[in-house]
Amino acid sequence: MTPSRQKRIARHARTARVRAALYPSFSGVLFDVWRRARTIWSELCEKFETDPATLAATGRVQCQRHKHITDWLFNLESLVRQLILAAALTLRVTLGAITRPPDPRPRGRRRILVWPDKPETWRKLRFRIFPRTAPPRDRDYAKSETPRHFYDSLPLARRLQALRLVLRNPQAAARRAAFRLARLAAADCTSNQPRRFAVHDGEPFMRAPTFGEMIVQSAFENLTPLLADRLDAWSRRTEPG
Repeated sequence: MTPSRQKRIARHARTARVRAALYPSFSGVLFDVWRRARTIWSELCEKFETDPATLAATGRVQCQRHKHITDWLFNLESLVRQLILAAALTLRVTLGAITRPPDPRPRGRRRILVWPDKPETWRKLRFRIFPRTAPPRDRDYAKSETPRHFYDSLPLARRLQALRLVLRNPQAAARRAAFRLARLAAADCTSNQPRRFAVHDGEPFMRAPTFGEMIVQSAFENLTPLLADRLDAWSRRTEPG
């Protein structure tokens, strides 16, 4: 073996060790759930014969079709959030002072063209691991005072595209969530009421489950016990003071 090849192998091994330390490993249950989530995303597009670009290009979505897509998308987003959170809890990141050197050149405004049928031009696509508000569910359609026959398709397409990007690179999303958890833990060190997280089992089914709930049920059954154990360990961390 030549010296250059030995150096290349050593460099690849060193890179693999660094990546294993910085990014979580999706193996075992996490890999099975991640593969299942990707399959559900593909089944969603096949069932409704659409994709983010096609959905955005339609402009309007009929109410019943919007309701069914939202049902699939909401439950898949809940599954992916738990998946990313379970992976993030395995990382131990260290927060440090990050300073950015000042830019000597003044920033100027730049016009950005956004094409509804081209997802690569969409800006600020963000999949929130800790959502601020819950997405609309079936009961929101019944509570609406002014029933609508059509809904704008672009917000739905943006959610579908954001979910696609997370499923394409879940390690990066888990690392961002790990830093968020580290910041929460650091803030708890100076407070008298540290945060506690637990898996929410949800409301008991007093009705027939929707198709979106049934299709992710098996993945939740495998992932929820693992996430509950990791959240319990995170909540039982060292008390402040």
